[in-house]
Amino acid sequence: KENYLMAFEAANDLSDGNEIKARVISTIADIEIQQLNWQAALDNYKILKEIDPFNIQVWKKVISLKLRLGLREDAQKELDACLSIIVWENEREKLRFISECADDNQDFYYARIKLADELQEQGLQKNAIEELDKVIKAGLEVRKKEIAISALQRIIKINPSNVKRYQDLLDELS
Repeated sequence: KENYLMAFEAANDLSDGNEIKARVISTIADIEIQQLNWQAALDNYKILKEIDPFNIQVWKKVISLKLRLGLREDAQKELDACLSIIVWENEREKLRFISECADDNQDFYYARIKLADELQEQGLQKNAIEELDKVIKAGLEVRKKEIAISALQRIIKINPSNVKRYQDLLDELS
């Protein structure tokens, strides 16, 4: 790790050393992850984000590490910031990113709900309901009724043809 730190310092002297710095910092961050030093890895990924703020893989690592450290609200803010900063080539790419954040961090319900919101904005109500169903199931599995109730309320607002099923479940949980 010390050799990588020396390489990072040497890259500062180069006129266009950002690419080299990014590779070195990425390697250091990976070493920190292997050593289960989550905070140090996060600190390095924050540096990477400053060097290349449009690298969605770096954003995903920052979000995952913040969740691992128990910084749930910070992870939510990172996801929101990423979605507002990145210029997405198309909506599918944006949806894929949010979906990967949700899949990589199963208890990150915020990402799954954000995905449902994006799907609904695109007129994909059925897909949005599927994502919210996952939130309901996960919330009930970990005995977090408030999460399930929130997702149920969102589905009821969408007003699917089987809305009564969701209303009955909401009544049962309330």
